[in-house]
Amino acid sequence: IGASGTNLEEETAISDENVSMSVFPNPSALGYINVNISNSAGVRTEGLIEVIDITGRILNTERVAVEANQQLQIETSNMPSGMYTVSYTTNQTRVTERFMVK
Repeated sequence: IGASGTNLEEETAISDENVSMSVFPNPSALGYINVNISNSAGVRTEGLIEVIDITGRILNTERVAVEANQQLQIETSNMPSGMYTVSYTTNQTRVTERFMVK
């Protein structure tokens, strides 16, 4: 259970104007996480996905084009247990979400 009293198994989401991102399962012991990126304006956006460890080191970078709603799967099997962040950055916005690997 998280500090806010919510169960960490629940899907977490953060948004900035038209773009929102959710990460699940969180925490993950499955060897991957799903990242759902939505654009409420319904327009295609191009951006950069970055996975960063707790020290700030970039572990993975991938350029993606997102339609109105897209789900990506990021492999975590080679990551040690711990806290990480995943970010989606476009020219207009950046959304970031934390996730935990068990």
